[in-house]
Amino acid sequence: MKTSGVNSNIVGEFATGATITDNGEIFKKMILMDYNSLNVNTLTHELGHFFGLKHTFMGGCTGLNDGISDTPPAEDTYEDTYKDCIAPVQCNGQRRLIENMMDYGNCRFMFTPGQALVIRNTIATKYPHLCTFQLLADEKIDITSNVTVTDLRIPNGGMRKTFIKELEEPQEIEVYPNPVKEVLIVRNAEKEKFTIFNITGQQVLSGTLHSGQIDVNALSAGLYVLKIKNISKCFIKE
Repeated sequence: MKTSGVNSNIVGEFATGATITDNGEIFKKMILMDYNSLNVNTLTHELGHFFGLKHTFMGGCTGLNDGISDTPPAEDTYEDTYKDCIAPVQCNGQRRLIENMMDYGNCRFMFTPGQALVIRNTIATKYPHLCTFQLLADEKIDITSNVTVTDLRIPNGGMRKTFIKELEEPQEIEVYPNPVKEVLIVRNAEKEKFTIFNITGQQVLSGTLHSGQIDVNALSAGLYVLKIKNISKCFIKE
């Protein structure tokens, strides 16, 4: 992909989205996106690069990888689509963490605690102006009431029909508390079979949901992936 008006010294790999930098100088650092392929996963992935993260499959099974201990190594290849979000078993028998935002594919939704630490450290050291706090009592905050209310009601019962339709549609599965100490609560998934994997892809617990609860007290502290049907949810065990 060729670009115009971009400094020739800027380094970057231009794909669907690319993070490009010039010696780490923020005024020349940007995220270049292909408008036709723009989506939340691609933008989040490129923001990960912006804040210091590398691909989880970098280096393959034998290389240095991304330098983060809680992202398991993966083969230096990838799929655009994983059917039913079933992850392949790869390096040293470890499950590929296809849910990670720094991989590719259709199942991404999470960062690991190690990746979050890298992001926080990058912000603190390179972009401290992004990490600011302002108290509600701060005089700089404008608390003047200036609210405009728009009537969004649909005539002829349209809103009621929309509401009924939403009730009939399947509800998204939710898990809490997160982090959890003893009992993980799962909403909207009564009597469903579940499987829990640790960060290396090993199955550590399975069963059938009863009253929307899973006893995770026996699990060691760490990051886990809960899989119910074709849905994966990440949680942290304290």
